[in-house]
Amino acid sequence: MADISLQGVYAQKRRQFRVLGSGSDRFQPDFVDACNDAIARINRQADLATRISRVTKPEGTIDLDDAYTDVFSDLVTMRLMDLGQRPSQGMEIDYAELSKNMDDRIDSIRQDVLNQAIAADTDDETDFVGLGARG
Repeated sequence: MADISLQGVYAQKRRQFRVLGSGSDRFQPDFVDACNDAIARINRQADLATRISRVTKPEGTIDLDDAYTDVFSDLVTMRLMDLGQRPSQGMEIDYAELSKNMDDRIDSIRQDVLNQAIAADTDDETDFVGLGARG
């Protein structure tokens, strides 16, 4: 399990959104805010036992399996658009389509984490006596 690289997501979002001139000064703090909002939503909706930590810059990693990079990236995209960032020409994004199944996609993270915990449960149930009193 590798964590999600913020540098990779940041580079992708810089290409995806118009980041020119003074807009680049605003993009980095908007990106950090969007990441933190995405992290908060995943923490809240996926009900993770270990919470993902907030970020302060577009570097490092977040403690979420990179298999969920697409969900995290789409959440960041949605929040960047909410913050007024606009996609580059040719990179138009259908906000409604992105948000349509987002709750289900986040729930899949929760379900995967739950399935992993169940699979990792090493309790040996062969010792189970049963319900009721024993002789």
